[in-house]
Order: sequence, then C-alpha cells, then structure tokens
Amino acid sequence: MAHTPGPWYPHPSDHDAECLSVTTGDEGHPIVCEVWPMGEDFEDSEECPTRASNAHLISAAPELLAALIRLEGCPDLNLDELQNRAFAGFLSPETLKAIDNARAAIAKAKGGA
Repeated sequence: MAHTPGPWYPHPSDHDAECLSVTTGDEGHPIVCEVWPMGEDFEDSEECPTRASNAHLISAAPELLAALIRLEGCPDLNLDELQNRAFAGFLSPETLKAIDNARAAIAKAKGGA
C-alpha cells in the first residue's frame, strides 16, 4: 500500500475558516486531508487546539513512519535479537513492549492489523 509521499504540512484551508488542510507543500498544493474541529473545539473555532494538534500529528505521519522503518531495519539495533534477549530476561518488559508497539504502528500505517 502506497501513501502520498511526504513531507506534509498543515495550513489554513482555502475554502473554510474552521478547517485546516494537510498538504504536500505550501498553500495551493494537493490536499492530503482536511482536519475539522471536534468536541469542545466547536465552541471555540478560532483556537481549536485539538484540530491544530491533530493536523500537526497527521502532517508528521510520513516522517514518523519512515523513522520507524529505519529503526526496524537498523543493523546495530536488530529488533529480532532484542526480542530474543527480552524473552530470555536480558531486557525489560518495557523494551519488548516498545518494539511490539513500533512494529504494530508500521503495520497499521501500511494497512495491516
């Protein structure tokens, strides 16, 4: 599954003041998605802290995915070996959980479980 290549950027929408657009470049570039106020943000559509936070998180998605994929493939890190060491009691359960979470996030971003 392919996604629109990054980087992505959040911008005020060209067509609605309550919406933020996440685009592939400066204003006027193709829109990846639009982020609308939700919940309590509707009461204060000028500030919309949740909308802005969501737009920034979404715009970071391509870089976050690329970073996780690079970490997973890093020969000095060798996640499979780290998992084996964790099962043998050499690493903390938190480290094992972090590896599992990273792999789950990669799978989710690629359309998997």
